[in-house]
Amino acid sequence: MAALLAARGKRSLMAWTEPKDITARIQKLWDKGAILREAILPSDLFPLSIKLSGPTSAELGQRFAEADAWIARLVAGSKEQLGYGYTLEFSERTSRLSGSNTLPVRAVVDNVGDALKLLRKDEAFIGFTAFASLLLTTFPDAGDDLADWLGRYPFKALDNLKDAERFLAVLSWFRRNPNSGLYLRQLDIAKVDTKFIERNRGLLTELLRLVLPGHQQGSDAGTGVGAGGFEQEFGLRRKPVTMRFRVLDDALAIGGMTDIQLPIEQFAGLGLGSSKKHGARTAFITENEVNGLSLPSVPRAIAIFGLGYGVDLLAGVPWLRDLDIYYWGDIDTHGFAMLSMVRGFLPQTVSLLMDEKTLLANKKLWVDEAKPFKGELVNLTDTEQQVFRSLCDDTYGKGVRLEQERIPFQSVLDAIASL
Repeated sequence: MAALLAARGKRSLMAWTEPKDITARIQKLWDKGAILREAILPSDLFPLSIKLSGPTSAELGQRFAEADAWIARLVAGSKEQLGYGYTLEFSERTSRLSGSNTLPVRAVVDNVGDALKLLRKDEAFIGFTAFASLLLTTFPDAGDDLADWLGRYPFKALDNLKDAERFLAVLSWFRRNPNSGLYLRQLDIAKVDTKFIERNRGLLTELLRLVLPGHQQGSDAGTGVGAGGFEQEFGLRRKPVTMRFRVLDDALAIGGMTDIQLPIEQFAGLGLGSSKKHGARTAFITENEVNGLSLPSVPRAIAIFGLGYGVDLLAGVPWLRDLDIYYWGDIDTHGFAMLSMVRGFLPQTVSLLMDEKTLLANKKLWVDEAKPFKGELVNLTDTEQQVFRSLCDDTYGKGVRLEQERIPFQSVLDAIASL
């Protein structure tokens, strides 16, 4: 019983609020950004009143010396002693065993300055305030939006204080030069190099959307990365998107070339379709590059390969609409997703070697699909849809995938010969 009482006494003592607990409470507010927000969006956060847990009347009688030491620790850590921090509020309590005692019941942090000194965050707060002030004074017309952003994401600003001037320089340049049509490498901004912009695309994207008058988010808005995302949205010239194709009939060779890589816009302008007397009649689209390189000669045919989900670029190639299209992808959920995408803008597309017979005939060559696509696909035939759903439902096994390059090459030759 004595041990139990001692344990209870120890737990009770540990429950009394210590100076470090007061600091921890304020630290939580800092971690939530509430204290930084006071620099731009003052609220009624201060004075901050913190209720203290202290000894009960029974504990006062049993552990008076420990309670007295507890009060001394709170006083030693208070504003009265340190010149900053919290002020203690006391209340009278009467105990039969210990008589009348004055105990601290609340710690009050009067203002943000006291909170900062307790946390030793004075310099960080000053730096954040300076960054915020620079933004708001440089772009007064976007003041409300910037203040809202700073209030929601104060640590994004705080974490970039050392580069504040460079961020301002980039934002100001884009304000002066909207839709410049320059490559990122061509931007002439003092103390800012290309790597800085590339490294901070995400944060710059957020801020540019706020400070550019009448800005409309681009199609890649929200990413700040990816194919042309940042460049396209903010009027820069982006690196040309290229694609590779092979001419499978020497009679269709272009200047003697049969293996060509060029910007998608130039490919769209080639006009290789059957509208020409001796133009292409067939196009094979395959994801795997080696498969595209190894396809056999086929009269009046071309092979397009290596685009992956970038196959949607082919929607801007009008002459493909006049060709017979064969899509050969992996037999997995993403392969069918890309087939459905292609058929969305080239409805004549026929799948090649993407059937259940091919899948089951090569069972020993299956691998795992780590992150299967689980959405709905609307551009599949009934038989394709059945295989796709079976893959999604793990009917054949968990995460089954047959990569196109694992299929025996003779099967490829036989499939093309049967077209």
